[in-house]
Amino acid sequence: MAKASLIMSPAGFKATKLYSVVPNTGAGDFTVARASTATRVNKNGLIETVAANVPRLDYSGASLLEFGTIDACPVLLTEPQSTNLVLQSQELETVWGKESTTALDNVTTSPDGTINASKLTCDISSANHRIRTTVPVDIGLNNTMSVYLKKGSGANSPDNILISGGSGFDFAINVNVSNGVINAVKGAVSNEKSESLKDGWYRFSFMAAATSTTSGGQFRIVFVDNSTSQVSSSFSYNETNSGVDIFIWQAQFEQNILTSPIFTTGAASTRLKDQVTGAGNSSIFNSIEGVLNIKVAALSSTNEGARYITLSDGTTGNVVSLFLTGTDTIGVLIFNGSLIWSTSTTVPDLTAFTEISLKYKVNDFGLKIDGVEVATNTSGSTFAAGTLTTLSLNNGIAGTTEFYGKTKIINVFKLATAY
Repeated sequence: MAKASLIMSPAGFKATKLYSVVPNTGAGDFTVARASTATRVNKNGLIETVAANVPRLDYSGASLLEFGTIDACPVLLTEPQSTNLVLQSQELETVWGKESTTALDNVTTSPDGTINASKLTCDISSANHRIRTTVPVDIGLNNTMSVYLKKGSGANSPDNILISGGSGFDFAINVNVSNGVINAVKGAVSNEKSESLKDGWYRFSFMAAATSTTSGGQFRIVFVDNSTSQVSSSFSYNETNSGVDIFIWQAQFEQNILTSPIFTTGAASTRLKDQVTGAGNSSIFNSIEGVLNIKVAALSSTNEGARYITLSDGTTGNVVSLFLTGTDTIGVLIFNGSLIWSTSTTVPDLTAFTEISLKYKVNDFGLKIDGVEVATNTSGSTFAAGTLTTLSLNNGIAGTTEFYGKTKIINVFKLATAY
């Protein structure tokens, strides 16, 4: 079996640098750029902020039992620029509107390990029981709403809660805060998701396209009398019990796919995009034949544009590319001034980790998905020796069609027999 000439399995890093395992000379290391802070889940299962230009080795996919152990392996998290339009993502007590509901801030430990999560408690009354804040929405744009919820501590703490929009974004999901189940949805929502965290917390999210433009859209958390089917944010009922409460943390509204937490304290806040570029040289890569092997997961299954990982000469003129595109679609592009091979295939779920192997050799090209060959091409040239000089998470040019997702491994082999 041929040995890989480059192996990137996320482990060692510093600001601006992600180290490859092979080679260990520095020649295979990636340059990392992100001109803002960002968040990740650390090996203890807690959300933390990392400085600008620091690679995010993220443990959010690890089993809860693995946090803090050497068995928990991180992935490289890379995301597009995104803005949280909720002006106060955590301070609910004084800023958010309340209807027959009380909010208390800083009452329990949140997913970042500090006591900064809030508690919502129903008043005993016949009314709407909800909290809300204003967000802007623009017609046709996909928006993602997300929030962290946990079952409360009161004697009558409900299991089921509604997360809802409002004017221009009248969509909702009814969720179970005890087991993470999404019970029901309202409207044409997509990408509805429940993510389990430590200590009983869940992050719930969904995406939908705004139906009108308004600066007065709404982000609402609604008590629904523990109903599993109620999806109206204007639901009114007679609450006669005390101790009807839930815990809540970090509300987020993005004109984007779901991304990692972006904290706000009075104004919208933007996390800038991740860029990972420039590993290798002509001695590490064989331009005549080889294999590019990756194991990755998309941030979303829907069409968010092509996301490339590419061997190239630093341009789009000579490339061996694997990319995620469309709805659950994986693509191949090999180009040396003329198109050599272009093909695509679909998988059940791009957000699940998928191993992809691409072989290139004169008149011998192949694509494997999770070890199964799904496409071949028996006609075509490759590149002159020394042409391929760099490996980047883009289409060959920094700043364009970057790979956004989770990466477990990138391997490059000099021989096609490694396929």
